[in-house]
Amino acid sequence: MVEHLEAVNHTSLLKDIFTGKIDLPVNENIIKQMHKSLMQGIREDAGKYSMHQRAIRGVDLILPHPDDIEEEMSMFFTKANYFKEHPIKHIAKMHADFELIHPFGDGNGRIGRLIMIIQLIEKGYCPCMIPVSQKSEYYEYLEYAQKKSDTHFIYFLSESILNGYKIIKKQYA
Repeated sequence: MVEHLEAVNHTSLLKDIFTGKIDLPVNENIIKQMHKSLMQGIREDAGKYSMHQRAIRGVDLILPHPDDIEEEMSMFFTKANYFKEHPIKHIAKMHADFELIHPFGDGNGRIGRLIMIIQLIEKGYCPCMIPVSQKSEYYEYLEYAQKKSDTHFIYFLSESILNGYKIIKKQYA
């Protein structure tokens, strides 16, 4: 039941993004509303930053203390909406930053990937498509970007955008 509701909620958010109901600038209200929509009927804290210490399963990273989430997110929004480098590079870096803040109790990965889709569309790119078969690569490159270098993650995001173009081309060919 929960998996079905998650899929329905996620699909609804994607529809809102693709029809322009959700767009830039990325801000606290948009992120919290997206999380509320994603987790509606699933979590009581939907749309609210976590008040508990969080951890990412299988990843050795220290996440900000719950008391620091508001400040970390404020800094994130300032950077996320100021594109001073190539858009794909910037979006990859911002995604790694968002996932490192991990502001919600659950759903951070999905919200982070939805933010990437919004930013890519707004910058004229196709949404990134990460096949299930590449999910472990995504996590590996994301963690590497958070710890050492974002080069591999930027390349992975670029390939994921090309995957999106290929899917669209097949659909409309």
